[in-house]
Amino acid sequence: MKRQWRGALILGCLILGSVGLGGCWDSTPINHEGIVLGIGINPGSQPHQYQWHFVFPNVTLTPSSLSSVQQDTEYYEVTVQAPTFATAVVRAQQASLRTLYLGQLQVVIWSPRLALRQWQPILAAINAIGAIPKTFWVMTTQTPSVTHILTANSPQVAAPRFALSAFFDCTRCQPIDLATRGWRAWAASVSPGITPAVPVVARTAMGISVRSLAVYSEKGPAVVWPPTATEGYGYLMGRVNRLALALPWQDGMVSISRLVARATHSVTLTRTGLAVRVRIHVTGWVDPMAGPTTSINLAQEHAIRQAAEHAILRQCLQAVALANRTHTDPFGYGRAIGWQHPSAATMPLHVTITVAMVLKGEGEIQ
Repeated sequence: MKRQWRGALILGCLILGSVGLGGCWDSTPINHEGIVLGIGINPGSQPHQYQWHFVFPNVTLTPSSLSSVQQDTEYYEVTVQAPTFATAVVRAQQASLRTLYLGQLQVVIWSPRLALRQWQPILAAINAIGAIPKTFWVMTTQTPSVTHILTANSPQVAAPRFALSAFFDCTRCQPIDLATRGWRAWAASVSPGITPAVPVVARTAMGISVRSLAVYSEKGPAVVWPPTATEGYGYLMGRVNRLALALPWQDGMVSISRLVARATHSVTLTRTGLAVRVRIHVTGWVDPMAGPTTSINLAQEHAIRQAAEHAILRQCLQAVALANRTHTDPFGYGRAIGWQHPSAATMPLHVTITVAMVLKGEGEIQ
């Protein structure tokens, strides 16, 4: 008799336990949920207000229907005004009549008019939400409409993936690796000895282009570096993957492509600033030359290599001069020293740069 009662009790416990495991009690139908892929942030029309752009994939799309759907319907946007990220999420849910899901966030882009003191708390609030991956890409744009960048399309990329995200995922596809993750930008904004910097994204007829860097000091808006200084930054940081360089040569030009740079540095704290020694190793290919002279001898190759090293050195010095003029350090040279000497973060940089280049060619160098 006891065995029968014991068996019935065990069976009853199993039935009750299976009720709790029978499914997801907090699930939301896909057509009632907004999967946020990108967030754009602009200054608002009122003080202490921001304009938030939440971009979602069109959940009605299926792989078989993509060919019959206009490209501009792959994503849709909800725009709200709010002072904080949490309030913006609530208002976006009210405006879209959907529950926002942020676990697929890929891109956060903001206007360069936002200063560091404005976007840093926003980024901290986004990173504080556990459901959001900290690997989303951050960037800025000088284009008036951030959604024009967010909704950029590519024939190789379809919703729910972003063309912007795919572009930055392929670090070797970019001439200079300026891609910045959300956690890295936040860490730079709170760490001594390094100034946060994010890429400036533009949309062209050929697709997405990144030619400049936005550097944020503690005061004022971003300083957008010109392309030449940005290339100097790439060489100093060893992030050049496949740049090209054109040099005057005799009565024409000689082009060096597929440039790859790697850099090492050492830093010493002095009374007048940070003494930095940087050694940059560059390799490149001499492109085929047009005209009657299709090859160069070793003496000419030596002259071209020296001219290329001097050109790269000028770009690096321009980047250092711009950093000193704006009292910033996007290179992070003072990071190792800044924890023990906080004043080192604002000290000038005295940088000694050595550029060594190796030229290669496909039969042009003889």
